Amino acid sequence: MLDKPEYSKKIQFRWAMYDWACSAYNLVITSTIFPSYFIAITSIDDKPTQINFLGLNFLSTAWYNFIQLAGFIIVALFLPLMSSLADVAGNKRRFLRVYIYLGSLSCMLLYFFDSAHIAFGFIFSMLALVCFWLGNVFYNAYLVDVAPPNERNKVSAKGFSLGYIGSVILQLFSFLVIMKHDWFGITSGEGCKLSFVMVGIWWFAFGEYAIHNLPVENNQLALFKNLKRPLKLGFAKIVSVFQQIKSEPIFYLFLISFFLYSIGIQTVMLAATIFGKSELQIEANFLIVTILVIQLVAIPGAYTIVWVANKIGNIKTLILCAFVWFGIGIAAYYIPPKAPLLFVTIGFFVGFVMGGTQSLSRSTFARFIPAEKNVTTFFSFYDFAEKIAIIIGLFLFGLLTNITGNMRTAILFVAIVFLASIIFLFKTNKIKV
Repeated sequence: MLDKPEYSKKIQFRWAMYDWACSAYNLVITSTIFPSYFIAITSIDDKPTQINFLGLNFLSTAWYNFIQLAGFIIVALFLPLMSSLADVAGNKRRFLRVYIYLGSLSCMLLYFFDSAHIAFGFIFSMLALVCFWLGNVFYNAYLVDVAPPNERNKVSAKGFSLGYIGSVILQLFSFLVIMKHDWFGITSGEGCKLSFVMVGIWWFAFGEYAIHNLPVENNQLALFKNLKRPLKLGFAKIVSVFQQIKSEPIFYLFLISFFLYSIGIQTVMLAATIFGKSELQIEANFLIVTILVIQLVAIPGAYTIVWVANKIGNIKTLILCAFVWFGIGIAAYYIPPKAPLLFVTIGFFVGFVMGGTQSLSRSTFARFIPAEKNVTTFFSFYDFAEKIAIIIGLFLFGLLTNITGNMRTAILFVAIVFLASIIFLFKTNKIKV
């Protein structure tokens, strides 16, 4: 059994600080500086070049998307097994620490990524992505260990809020190093590379602080001394949890709902910058402002949505959130080109509803897990649904854009997906937990 703390505020704060530690990766590496740096060093006269990798030629922009998709596929394939092994071994913290170390090191090694060392960009950006997302399944599963059911909405929101604050702080400092690079006696390119190093140090230092005192189960098996038996038990646990999810409507209906609106949310977050720059011709400074607005507004948004959930219930609140997301999709479809203030306004609503939707989804799923058993394995199916949603969302967004030559059609598809999720959320709400 787990030697639990008495749900102390200190442990809850430490757990939430992991979001502070790792979210800098998601903002700096995934969303802002690394994509811009990648495009800069793989383009000539603002046109993407051909990259040769393993004897195959890729357009640099397509190659970047390939890195992202390949990383998410690896994550999706390994999530259930890694999480079931953690349940078998009885030590989520050990697994989380491995991902912190590998992920932070991968970010720091991106310092050596330039046009002469393309392989560095491929290997370490993908490894950092894999470590970030695999680590998150163990972090999410800890919510059950650090907070009682009646506090999970609030504690989950605290994690996302600290993540937004921490990532913005490091993002702003990174912008300072890049834009005022002459203060530091370096070039702007070196400033970008130093930001990758800073992300790695940030993730490592605060990640170690966050998990140091998290509760650990009694080790049931010496995982690495005899791997055959844990693997066998791990696969058996995956099958057992899958059968339970399949047999209980509350699980599979909610996971279908979560899968659908995750397609929309993740596609919006990953494609917003490209949509704003390419389709709407928004200037770079307004794109940066929008990204910062999204991060900062997400904090009060998360706590406001938790307050609403405590009044009317989690599923009803998620239905309201999905309607707001649908409205955002429709507004984005009709926004005219070169309208930066409208773009920032839509970003405001994205930020407000984003944090609350994500934090409430996590705490709602935690509520369904029976008797707090096999928590990490259960959460692996939750995270698996999200990763498959990202893969499908990115693929369909790119496919629709390529077929129609217009990103607005893809945005309309995203809005329709939110409507589909609402249908399944209504079905989920009819089931008594």
